[in-house]
Amino acid sequence: MDFVRISDAKIKLTLTDADMKKYGVTEKDLSADTTARRRILWTLLDEAKQKMGMDALGAKTLVEMFPGRHGGCELFITLLRGKSELHTACYRFRDITRVRLAAEKLGAPYIDEENAALYTLKDGEAVLVLSVAERGNARTLSPHSFLEEYGEREKSPLFHAYTKEYGTCLYETRAIRRLVEEKNDFSV
Repeated sequence: MDFVRISDAKIKLTLTDADMKKYGVTEKDLSADTTARRRILWTLLDEAKQKMGMDALGAKTLVEMFPGRHGGCELFITLLRGKSELHTACYRFRDITRVRLAAEKLGAPYIDEENAALYTLKDGEAVLVLSVAERGNARTLSPHSFLEEYGEREKSPLFHAYTKEYGTCLYETRAIRRLVEEKNDFSV
C-alpha cells in the first residue's frame, strides 16, 4: 500500500491487488455503504494515522475510490472541516520595518485579513494580531509560522488584552494589506 499526502487534510492511498486481498477488499465492498466497507476504511485510516499522522477520528470524511490502471484501486481521503475555532495569535516585532517585511512575505490578501490588527507599544515595538484557526494537537507548520523569523510569538493568552490597553492601535483591521500597500513608515 502506498500513501501520498496531498495536503494536511487529504491523502491518496494506492492499493495493489495483493493489498486488496490482504485486507479482504473488493471493489464491490468499497462501492456500497456497508459495515464491511466501514470496517475496511477504519483499518486503512488507522494505518494512515500511523504512517502519515492524519487522524480522521471525529471528522467528517470524504472517501473517493477509483479503480487502478493495473488492478487494485486508489482511494482519496479528505477530512472535511467545518468552521474552525478561531483564536488570536500575537507576534511582537522590534519595529514597524520588521513587521512590514513579515507582512510582505505573508502577502495580501491574507487568509483572514479582516481581523488582522497592528499596534505599537511605548518602546517602539510593533504587535501584529492575527485570527488563526485552531489546529488541535497537531505540531505542523501553519501558513504564518515563518513570522517568528522576523519577530516573536507571544505565548500568553492575555497579551492581546495587554496590547489593546497599553498599545496604540495603528490598524484595527486589514493590517497585512495596509502594511504591504502603504510603504510609508509613520511615527507614533
